[in-house]
Amino acid sequence: MNSEASAYVDARLDRAAVPKGLMYYPAIYNFHAALIGFAVIAALAQLRGGADGWTLLFSLSAVGVGVWSTMYFWESRPRRLSESVERNRVIWEAALRTRLPKVFSAGETVEFCRYVDDYPPAKGWRYTLHLHGTTAVLHRDGDGSDGKSYLVTISPTDNLPPGDYRYLERVTNPATGQAHNVGDGVVNITVDLALAKTSSPSSAVIA
Repeated sequence: MNSEASAYVDARLDRAAVPKGLMYYPAIYNFHAALIGFAVIAALAQLRGGADGWTLLFSLSAVGVGVWSTMYFWESRPRRLSESVERNRVIWEAALRTRLPKVFSAGETVEFCRYVDDYPPAKGWRYTLHLHGTTAVLHRDGDGSDGKSYLVTISPTDNLPPGDYRYLERVTNPATGQAHNVGDGVVNITVDLALAKTSSPSSAVIA
């Protein structure tokens, strides 16, 4: 898979992994399912008992909404969503730390093990993370000594001030002269609360 295709798939999966309320609140799911069920039953009862034009129209509309809602509710049932590949992908990436976190503190050590299947270190590729902020820049090579992935470490001693940073992930092959971008985006580095002095939540400053 080339870098453009990989970026497209990642974007689609990340969008699909946005949590849905029904997944976390089965009670709300069950309430709405029951509400739709009662509406359909009432509409069918109206149709069976005979109805004028407007009542017939509303009853058929209710049945139509009920059929559509049944399909949506089936796809969005809590257990299915909780076991979905998209959601678990996000969870496992966080658990295994295979990507650069979108948010982290200026006072913590960040480590992640980046896998780039098409460009493994065993084939002579090297990985570099480039961070560009308003007042600071960081270029950090990944350790590919295991031949399969790149271990990237950002430490507090890098002295990255809080703020937004654009990042670029690039792999290069010195033997062939090739270079490919394999990721980009924005990360936010927050204030190190262990060193911050503040009089209000919005006035944190570094001592």
